[in-house]
Amino acid sequence: MMIKRANKPDTPADIQLRTCLVNRTSFIVVAGAGSGKTTSLIKALTFISNEHGRLLRQQGKRVACITYTTVAEEEIKNDIGHDPLFHVSTIHSFMWEIIRPFQQDIRRLVIKKIDSKLEELERERSPWKERTRQTTKDKNARNTEKYINLRAQISSVKMFKYETGSNYSKGILGHNDVLAFSVELIQNSSLLRTVIAQKYPYFFVDESQDTDPKIVDALKSVDRQIGDFCLGFFGDPMQKIYLQGVGAIALEDGWVRINKPENFRCSTDVLNVIKNIRRGGDDLEQEGGRRELINGNIEPVKGSAYLFVFDALDDKEERLNAVREFIAENNNDELWLSPPKISDLKVLVIEHRMAAKRLGFENLFSAFSDRSTESLKTGFKEGTCWPVLPFQRIIIPLVKAANSNQQYKVIEILRKHSPLLQKHTVADANAVDLLELLQVHVNQLKNLLNSATATVKDVLLYVWQEKIFLLDERILAKLNGDTSNIVSFVEDGDEEADQQDRINDVVERYFECPVQQMWGYQTYIDDESPYSTQHGIKGTEFSRVLVVLDDEEGNSPNYSYDKLFGLKELSDTDQGHIENGRDNTLARTRRLLYVCCSRSLQDLGVLLFASDVDEAVEALKGAEIFEDNCIKTINDITN
Repeated sequence: MMIKRANKPDTPADIQLRTCLVNRTSFIVVAGAGSGKTTSLIKALTFISNEHGRLLRQQGKRVACITYTTVAEEEIKNDIGHDPLFHVSTIHSFMWEIIRPFQQDIRRLVIKKIDSKLEELERERSPWKERTRQTTKDKNARNTEKYINLRAQISSVKMFKYETGSNYSKGILGHNDVLAFSVELIQNSSLLRTVIAQKYPYFFVDESQDTDPKIVDALKSVDRQIGDFCLGFFGDPMQKIYLQGVGAIALEDGWVRINKPENFRCSTDVLNVIKNIRRGGDDLEQEGGRRELINGNIEPVKGSAYLFVFDALDDKEERLNAVREFIAENNNDELWLSPPKISDLKVLVIEHRMAAKRLGFENLFSAFSDRSTESLKTGFKEGTCWPVLPFQRIIIPLVKAANSNQQYKVIEILRKHSPLLQKHTVADANAVDLLELLQVHVNQLKNLLNSATATVKDVLLYVWQEKIFLLDERILAKLNGDTSNIVSFVEDGDEEADQQDRINDVVERYFECPVQQMWGYQTYIDDESPYSTQHGIKGTEFSRVLVVLDDEEGNSPNYSYDKLFGLKELSDTDQGHIENGRDNTLARTRRLLYVCCSRSLQDLGVLLFASDVDEAVEALKGAEIFEDNCIKTINDITN
């Protein structure tokens, strides 16, 4: 089943791409926002299937297609009809499949990593003097003993496997281990490079700008060794917004660069803005714009693009609402004032904390983000970390169902998760009494979640004491006051004692949060609010987009709109990075702004909060990103 995307008209890039596939020439596709990068990727896969699919299947070979996220993975799989000819997966999963058979090499690399830790601890001890604090010595001794014991346990590990976090004594490797080990094995093994090329003669990497540079180098080493190997990167350096990504990929001898300058997504006004933003970033000149059938003719969609400059001391929510009202009136579009699922509106902020503040879960966000671990930080932002799962998967859905009088759903949730409704319990109980008891519990959970004084801990204690649901053993350990078993793994080789202290502290602060904040958090995770982070929307598109630029509230060390627009001087570090051709604050911020503005299908509003409005307006007019008459202050939209 191939595929609606494959039936779209060919662009010049698609024709170039087919030539590369015929000749087995490696290539880099540079595809601007809205250019149909995924369409070109699907067309390439379709061409391979049509021309070489039968032979590849007979030979037991496949086409590798590596993506950056599981969402992109599913999108591609759906487009190609889940054809087993194509191995579509995220980079971590794919690399694990490659190196998993090499168990002895993995064991050697684990031991090498532990030995490296021991060497670090020994170097730490060497300059000590008599005045060195005893706590420092004790910590070093404790960690040294831990790694010595861990090293001794590795020999008894029968098989290593891949999970979220590392626990070497149990044979578990984390994300960082899989990438680091696969790179080392590919770079140092001619045999492994041959195996990869023979099994996957076509090897494509989607969103290549966000791929780890070491992975890119490892794949290039396969290409250099094997002649009959087609390596293709699909991406856009201007859409690199993750610090660890490679960005622009250098062409190797014999490779082909394929440009996709078209933009099929944005209205004319929005396209002009993103062209102006991109002009300072690279030499790809985007063209086209979205077109629609209007009065029987295919015509460009005009849209709108405004830049609003407000005082940084203003009430920011009030200003945001004023902008929505202004655009709604000027565009004669009441959807700007409607809920996000109706309006297809997205408000983009630079930091999750800004969204948390607006949605009322700032304490909850701080608990998981300040002095936390990478695993908990990431899991909280994605809605997957273990402390919040009882609320996300059970308690909030239950209370929501009860609030909506959906009794069938209430019973469905209880039957699935509550020990009180398991077969052996029901058999021993009076049905009427049991249902009345459950109703009492549901009502009490409703009261607690609507209480202004109840905490997360209050709810979890009630659930535990009344045996309404089963809780994670780590949550139970904390409720019991036992913190020794709260950590079940060491995150990617970090020191276990430090991990345990930090995780314990995070859970303690989480327990003290007002439980009402779980509602705002759930709204955010379920994407039922208009807010999202500027990093969280790459690959998506919306009819209406508002981008909030606020350095003070965003408080990011890596981005500065004030510096980009010349409202704040560059630091010596910034200047040094620019002079040395390294990634820098200006380049990162320009890319982030480009990604955000290019999400808009039709209408765009950008809100800049500045310390000096007049100075900012003059600077922005000089930057020539927006039309002068589209740059507005509060006086322009309220008078």
